[in-house]
Amino acid sequence: MNKAADRSLPSPSLRVGLVGAGWVATNRHLPSLQRLDHVSIVAIADPKEARARDAAAQFGAPRWFTDIDAFLDYGLDVVFICTPPWTHAELAIKALDRGIHVFTEKPMATSTADAEAMLAASQRNRKLLCVSHNFLFS
Repeated sequence: MNKAADRSLPSPSLRVGLVGAGWVATNRHLPSLQRLDHVSIVAIADPKEARARDAAAQFGAPRWFTDIDAFLDYGLDVVFICTPPWTHAELAIKALDRGIHVFTEKPMATSTADAEAMLAASQRNRKLLCVSHNFLFS
């Protein structure tokens, strides 16, 4: 049976949080996530309070954070990392080490060592690490 077509699945089933509330998050990721039946956007984090608060209000997230540790401790299933590239490794590893799946914007990391550390954290915690390469074949 095609699970995508099975409407008996619980809804929403995934508690999703986004870190980074800039243009990519608010114009690409959040609108796409809102259209998925089995996703609940539950938290948005950004170091700029107004940006986190405004994105949460705009997309119906019940919580917003400026503190990344509080955000990651909120009980998320998946974190979308929509921050500058040099922050991806640290944020992804923190999330993976808390048992949270990670979807990160490209580039994955800014060094081979950081990319390998992200992969190691994914394997160590048995959590998915996905990299957005949406224009790979364009």
